[in-house]
Amino acid sequence: MLIELTRGKYAIIDMTDADLAGRSWHAVPGHRSVGNYTFYAARRKGTRHITLHREILERILGRKLREGEECDHIDGNGLNNRRCNLRMVDHRRNIRNSHNRQNTTKASQRQRQLRILMFS
Repeated sequence: MLIELTRGKYAIIDMTDADLAGRSWHAVPGHRSVGNYTFYAARRKGTRHITLHREILERILGRKLREGEECDHIDGNGLNNRRCNLRMVDHRRNIRNSHNRQNTTKASQRQRQLRILMFS
């Protein structure tokens, strides 16, 4: 399922998490990794940003993430929030994963590829 975001971006989620699509999500740029900017889906709750990937991972775990626990996108695409693409890691592993990725395709190009796959 695709969720339309700002900046012409889309986030992808599983149908299990379809209820999250009804919220107001927007695209936020993340860290610069392997020469590319990664975007994430987020929403505001007061003055805080709540990210879609953390919300989904917390559903998978059945609890809130603890201090030192982070959510990693296995394929490096911050907009791919399918459950099979999310895993819990510590900060050190998350950074190492971002530097070890072999595919340096921009996240926006990956997003277009996902859109093509979804509508094929």
